[in-house]
Amino acid sequence: MDSTLVKFSGIKKAYPGKEVLHNVNFNISRGSIHGFLGPNGAGKSTLMNILLGEIERDQGDIQLSGELRIGYLPEHPPLYMSMRVWDYLCFVQDIYDQVDRDYLESIITKCGLEDVKKRAIGHLSKGYKQRVALAQAVCHKPDLLVLDEPMVGLDPHAV
Repeated sequence: MDSTLVKFSGIKKAYPGKEVLHNVNFNISRGSIHGFLGPNGAGKSTLMNILLGEIERDQGDIQLSGELRIGYLPEHPPLYMSMRVWDYLCFVQDIYDQVDRDYLESIITKCGLEDVKKRAIGHLSKGYKQRVALAQAVCHKPDLLVLDEPMVGLDPHAV
């Protein structure tokens, strides 16, 4: 599959009374950026959840290029509100067996979390919580990053 990480072929998905995905075909190549645009109920989150294995497709094939590390930022990220930012991100790295604290420091800097890394997540603004959620999605060096509504709660400067 050369530089192709994921190949979708003929993906179909329906819910009672509504087909949301009909014959979806596309490839995701290493280094590429894709966006799913459409109105509410168009199937954007459904397609992401099929990719993540959260729901089953009704028809079609998905080919993966080997074992992929996937970083995921859901629309409503489940954060541990009592944990400090640094401890939480270390915890996530430990789960993925990707302990690299220097890399984690660089992610904290890129996400603009330096000033709050010792604070409890529950005491942060919605925008900072979203930044923490983005940092957790990338702190294990994923091959593929899946973001569902990544700009929610971010001010224009943070975007």
